[in-house]
Amino acid sequence: MTYAEIQKKEKELRDALQKLEQDKEKLLAAEATKHFEEIHSKMSEFFQHFTAEQKAELKSFFPSDKVRGAKKGGKQAQEKGSVQPKYELPTGEKWSGRGRTPIAFQEWKKANPDHEYPAYPHKS
Repeated sequence: MTYAEIQKKEKELRDALQKLEQDKEKLLAAEATKHFEEIHSKMSEFFQHFTAEQKAELKSFFPSDKVRGAKKGGKQAQEKGSVQPKYELPTGEKWSGRGRTPIAFQEWKKANPDHEYPAYPHKS
């Protein structure tokens, strides 16, 4: 078997695997749809009888990406997201400038009391 034949066979196998994975996802989606009514019915029937721990476990299946309720100043709930770093030490440590000061930044400040934190991205 030549190298070109091996490459061709490898591509065929990758394509076949991709098709199988797509078929698998379609079947799983169909199964989930099929069982949704049953699950919904049971949840409606028994949810009020679950313990707080059981309810918390069930709620863990539905993570929330949004902050609940209004914030101070009347702001609407906002989605949580990562904040871009504002500072970067020469060691590569990054910090947004929010929250508690990381230990690496505290140590850097002790060693460099007359300097501001280096801005992100750090330039040597």
